Amino acid sequence: HNGPITCLGIGPDQPTQLVSGSRDSTLKVWQLNDNADDDSSCSSNSIAAPLTLKVVLRGHTSDVTSLSVSSSGQFVLSGSVDCSMKLWEIASSKVLRNMTTATQFGATSAITAVALSTDHGMKKLICGDEHGVISFFNNRGVKKFIFQGAHSDSAVNCLHYFASAQSECLFSCGDDGSAHWWDVKKFERMGSVSFERTNNQIRTCCVSPDGSLGATVVNTKFKLNDLSNMQELFSIDTGGKINCFTFNPTRYWACVVSPGSVGIWDLEIKYQVIDLKVRPGNGFSTEKESDCLCMCWTPDTGNVLFVGTQSGRIYVYKVSN
Repeated sequence: HNGPITCLGIGPDQPTQLVSGSRDSTLKVWQLNDNADDDSSCSSNSIAAPLTLKVVLRGHTSDVTSLSVSSSGQFVLSGSVDCSMKLWEIASSKVLRNMTTATQFGATSAITAVALSTDHGMKKLICGDEHGVISFFNNRGVKKFIFQGAHSDSAVNCLHYFASAQSECLFSCGDDGSAHWWDVKKFERMGSVSFERTNNQIRTCCVSPDGSLGATVVNTKFKLNDLSNMQELFSIDTGGKINCFTFNPTRYWACVVSPGSVGIWDLEIKYQVIDLKVRPGNGFSTEKESDCLCMCWTPDTGNVLFVGTQSGRIYVYKVSN
């Protein structure tokens, strides 16, 4: 990319197809080489694995802030500072739906987070904006419901959708220092979590693969809560500013990206087991360019980690046993 990479995503049904979004206003679709998840291709615990560019999606006029890939991997939902949320068909590179958070008075807000329901009909297209509003659209692009003031008048920083046979939920966090667990079927809040100081911005949130745990991040610390009762289980101070957090899909691991590094924590023993350094000497001209901003795992094996950086580069790591 020609600008910092702000978001990455993969659809479960196409685990070798990566989508990236950037402040250069584009989304790009990449194919991971066939041997990238093959142990025989690794000479160490991490390698730079090649990606092949498939498609460039152009249509936003400002920074892409967030994306969510459909379960099938055929569609991607994106949000932007240009105040629009777009649903793309990857194969045709076409925008199928173009939505805004416009009020009855015509005012619009920058889209700061998006989430796509995991059903194959994509019945819910969800976005959060810079003024703390969470909006729900159907797959025809019609706004159906809003959580007005979900995060006061502060930006919604992250949305994470989770569905099971019993429930359909949304985890959100914002600059107001709160994170909320929503029942999407009933359109009501089930619980909330916050850090000790309510004026701390919660930068990101994440739901564990089984839907039992919710993670929230403030500054250098991440906290895990039991989502059945919103009780705090424990928190870990990583010692460095956390830009992004995710769970590994197959191991009881937490992964955090910070300026210049990627850390993997074993949550059972609460210990950092892997520390990957991204330094200017790896091709970056300045320390700032090596900042890691976002990441995602391959959803099937959880063996390949993609990291997006300030420089516009994507680093691909293979984690072996």
